[in-house]
Amino acid sequence: MVLSSQTIDFIQFIIVGGLLAIVFDIFRAYRQYRKTNRRFVMIQDIIFFLIALFILIFSIILLLDNSLRLYLFIAMFLGIVTYLSVFSKFVIKIYINIFKLYSKTLRFILLPFDLIFQFTSKNYVFLDKFVKITCKRIKYVIFYIYGRIKCVKVEFLKFNIQKRVKNEKFKKKKHRKKRKN
Repeated sequence: MVLSSQTIDFIQFIIVGGLLAIVFDIFRAYRQYRKTNRRFVMIQDIIFFLIALFILIFSIILLLDNSLRLYLFIAMFLGIVTYLSVFSKFVIKIYINIFKLYSKTLRFILLPFDLIFQFTSKNYVFLDKFVKITCKRIKYVIFYIYGRIKCVKVEFLKFNIQKRVKNEKFKKKKHRKKRKN
């Protein structure tokens, strides 16, 4: 017995509807696992819409060669209703357990970073004072060194100026003596 291509398309779009319901159950399970606010729910709905749109367009292009029929939307609706009425409760429990396992695994992996964060947050006041005092001391040392360099530079310039003045006076005296002679 050979199935017609329309029957195969109908069965395929029942599966596509079930796939859309599976994706929707991921979001439902996450909302049950972790309470979320309205904004985050809106963001999740937008993400679900984009994923569902991608799946729908991809399946239409891949399975139908760009031809739409009304019975395909009925098949998707039938797939969604069948999945939600039969499998959804079990799959949501599985997803919640996966989220819990993922959360525990992630906490275990991030435990060293969490301990470091707790240590630094408890010692923040001490570290803050230590860093501020150290920065002030470094600033004073830099200003002291700059002041000393400035003084040395000024003294060096004064010395050079005095030396030049003496040399000019000496040259003028020599020049006067030569003139007198």
